[in-house]
Amino acid sequence: MPIHQLSVQLANQIAAGEVVERPSSVVKELLENAVDAGAHKIVLEVEGAGRLAVVVRDDGVGIAREELALALAPHATSKISTLEDLDAIATLGFRGEALASIASVSKLTLTSKPATQEDAFAVHTEGPAMEPVIVPAAHPNGTSVEVRELFFNTPARRRFLRSDRTEFMRIKDIWLRTALAHSDIAFELYQDGKLVHTIPAVDVTDNAGQRRRFAKLIGGQFVREAVDLAIKTPSLELSGLLLPPPPEYASVPENIYLFLNGRPLSDKLLTHALREAYTEVNGSRAAVRALLFLRCDPHAVDVNVHPRKDEVRFHEARVVHDCLVDAVVSTFRGQKMPAREEEHLPPPSLSPTQIANFNSMSAEIGQARSYAAQAGSQAKFNALINKMKQAPTPPTPPKEPAATPLFDPATLAPTQEVARTASTISRSLEQSKTKAQVGASTSNSAPVPTPVNSGSNLLAAAAVGDGAQLLDSPLPGVWLLKLRGRYFLVKTLTLQQALYAQDLMAKVAAGPLPAVSLTLPFTLRTDGALIRALKQCPQALERMGFKLKLKRESLDLLAIPQELKGSELVGNAGRALHLTAAGAKSISNGQCPQQLAQLLASCVTFLPLTSKAESAALLSKITDVTALAAMAGVSELMIDKWAHDLLGGA
Repeated sequence: MPIHQLSVQLANQIAAGEVVERPSSVVKELLENAVDAGAHKIVLEVEGAGRLAVVVRDDGVGIAREELALALAPHATSKISTLEDLDAIATLGFRGEALASIASVSKLTLTSKPATQEDAFAVHTEGPAMEPVIVPAAHPNGTSVEVRELFFNTPARRRFLRSDRTEFMRIKDIWLRTALAHSDIAFELYQDGKLVHTIPAVDVTDNAGQRRRFAKLIGGQFVREAVDLAIKTPSLELSGLLLPPPPEYASVPENIYLFLNGRPLSDKLLTHALREAYTEVNGSRAAVRALLFLRCDPHAVDVNVHPRKDEVRFHEARVVHDCLVDAVVSTFRGQKMPAREEEHLPPPSLSPTQIANFNSMSAEIGQARSYAAQAGSQAKFNALINKMKQAPTPPTPPKEPAATPLFDPATLAPTQEVARTASTISRSLEQSKTKAQVGASTSNSAPVPTPVNSGSNLLAAAAVGDGAQLLDSPLPGVWLLKLRGRYFLVKTLTLQQALYAQDLMAKVAAGPLPAVSLTLPFTLRTDGALIRALKQCPQALERMGFKLKLKRESLDLLAIPQELKGSELVGNAGRALHLTAAGAKSISNGQCPQQLAQLLASCVTFLPLTSKAESAALLSKITDVTALAAMAGVSELMIDKWAHDLLGGA
């Protein structure tokens, strides 16, 4: 078949396949057009779950008679005109294909009257082949769009629609999200001639009125239990309501309402940021329930990504992601994120002129920070900081007394300690190398014996005491230890978990682990093989702190080891039960498998060490150098090897 250009009718049918998937798609496009028209009230009427009719009426600016036919033409719009407009879209619609696509698969009538026009006119079309017909009509200021017999000319589409209840619930969700995004517009929803919802408009500055409106739309309990979020940064403005993570063991669905510049979204980046923030706050994955309004510069986001326009692409996606995570975490933890422009407050003793200059520089600094990732901004930022330093500053508040160091400075000398040992090894190896060369050049002389003080022997002889010695903490949560003359970099969390696992194994040998009874049983879905295996090992389950009610294809957790409290039970408890069933015989004899002990230890939250006594107690337990070297998160410093390499492999 030769290459040819598609007809307008066929192109509209293809576009309709992307834009008009079901009645809720029609509702979305028509509601967006009504909002863009500057309406103060929007009425949605639905018949037969949208199959029979979808009608949207608004009191917006209207469409002039000479533009009615053009409004139904493909790629005709009043919202953008140049490529520059496409880079900063401020309206909900912009492609100009929605009405043309809807008209190609329905019987559509558009009636409109601008305030500057004396009479109203209507344009009617049926399917892609029908020419638009314009006739006079009676209509108040505004626009009405009636879409009847949707998919009348594409019956295959109708067969893919779901039940009336399902399709209407999707329509209601679109209507609800549009009403949430635009509090200054009144909305009404009719189903088969009956009024279902009516939401009056409220002033966007009336917080109490906003909350009452939200309560009507998404429920009073959501609004009563929610925490207010209000954060403003140079690149992003956030506001809305956040429900705290649900109580432990509660099973609740996610409920996320996201809006960007008045546009309802189901964006993966923002949803991921919310889930990450809730996980950080809760310590484990939790259901996200949030109503969030985001505002940013239209130039900083591309909304021309998906035909449904519910996904966007941020130019600085990582900045937006991290900003949202920090805002949610800070809100839940009761910490107010300081606005960037408020970080440098002028001293009260300055004159009005100095304060104005100070504020100007603060604004410049905030702007420079927002472009920190761009080339050249660091130099600008440094220059502004230098200017700020020259300005008068308030008296320096008295410093708080320094905290008592966790370890004595005398013990924190890894540089001297390691250098001294390495120097001794180097001298010993140099002497050995020199004497070996002298012996080789004297053929009749007796061979020179190898010094006893070799590198490895020297390190082995340098062991002092039974416990490990702390030399330094080069990074938070990292220790430099010396044990049996060997040096190790150790993650303190890994060390705490490993030693806790050892204690658990000792506790299982002594008797049952301490258990925590659950207020409400927690149900785990599992396979019949595990259920049968668990029925055969009641003694092992009791010894590990489990109390279960076994069913056919699931089990109820009635009590769990205290180490699992607050962790993700679906994953951790399931793995622990599998390991318990696998090692039931050993556990019944008081021998806890190391893998099971490590799993339970990994579920425990360890606090940072804050006292010398706590650290000394931990260090005293580290006596086995082989076990320490085999731990995950431990790196040994091979000083003797470095010395050998330094001297050419002697």
